[in-house]
Amino acid sequence: MPLRAVGATALLTLICWGVWDWASSNGHATIGLIAGVMLVPAAIALAGFLALSLVGLARIAAEHAASRRHLERAFARDAEASSQPAGDPSERVAARAARARWSEQRHWRRRRGNNCA
Repeated sequence: MPLRAVGATALLTLICWGVWDWASSNGHATIGLIAGVMLVPAAIALAGFLALSLVGLARIAAEHAASRRHLERAFARDAEASSQPAGDPSERVAARAARARWSEQRHWRRRRGNNCA
């Protein structure tokens, strides 16, 4: 999210608005005209940056909700698996270790950019 850009644009817009307000209330027509002309693009840019920031926040919220759903499903699977009677505990440990190795290998393949299944 472009928070620095939003802050900088908001500051410039506030300064332009302050100069325009001061110039129009004190009778400085030329300075007021220049500040007013500069105020329009600054306000448009501020609105654009705010919209981009809101879209970024919405994307982060959607990713957070998706990861939470994924975790809830994983916990439900684990709870279901633990409620079923299992055979030899060493088989369960071996299966869990195999899943962990596969997950770790998948992680490192993604890090290297090799998206093999």
